[in-house]
This record gives sequence, structure tokens and C-alpha cells, in this order.
Amino acid sequence: MELALKLPKGKLPFIGIVFHSVREACRLNEHLINEPKDKIYTLTFLQPNKDGVEIRVRSENGKDYVIYQRVKCNPVQLENFMFITNRFQDFNFGHILRDFDRDIIVKTNEQGKPFVLKLQGIFMMS
Repeated sequence: MELALKLPKGKLPFIGIVFHSVREACRLNEHLINEPKDKIYTLTFLQPNKDGVEIRVRSENGKDYVIYQRVKCNPVQLENFMFITNRFQDFNFGHILRDFDRDIIVKTNEQGKPFVLKLQGIFMMS
């Protein structure tokens, strides 16, 4: 898994996890999209290290909590993204596949919904 950070024009900032396996991308944590337990989710990055970054996605009510471990990332790019988006409150988070030079949002396995979750806040923990 690899971190993808995007600032699309006219849209919310996007935090994506790039998967190499379509099967894993469609199935991992698909309950967040198919059967959300809350309307408010946040994302927390743990300080990157040589193994990558740990990403935690949590619902406000605490009923949904998932962890993505050892996600490859560029620490400088992550730091810049956090700085540039520090005034934003809303973000999109999703699972994507990289097809040559294009990133494609996957759909959940069970219900075929686009794997995009609305976030209200991102944080960095050291």
C-alpha cells in the first residue's frame, strides 16, 4: 500500500491508499462504505518512519475504527499536504488503483459503491 495525496481543483482534498491488488482494495474495510456506523469520520497519521506511516480512520461515535499499517509515503510530501490543507475541515478518503498514469477509485466488493469516505478533519500524531 502506498499513500496518495491530491488537491483536485474545485473538490475536497483527497487522501488515498493505492493498492496493488484489486481484490484487497475492494474488500478491505468495505464496511466503512457499505454500512457506515456514523456520519462523521476523522483520519490520523502517526509520524512516518522507515517502514511507512500508520493511518487510523475512526468514526466520531467510536463504533468504526480501522488501521492501515506500513503505508509507504514520502514524509516531506505528507508534511507539505498537512501544511497546505491546515485550514480545511472536510476531506475525501478512498481506496484507489494506479493504472499507468491514472488513479482509479475502486468500488466495494459487496455493493459496488465507490470507495470514498467523507472525513471531517485529519490529524498528525507523533
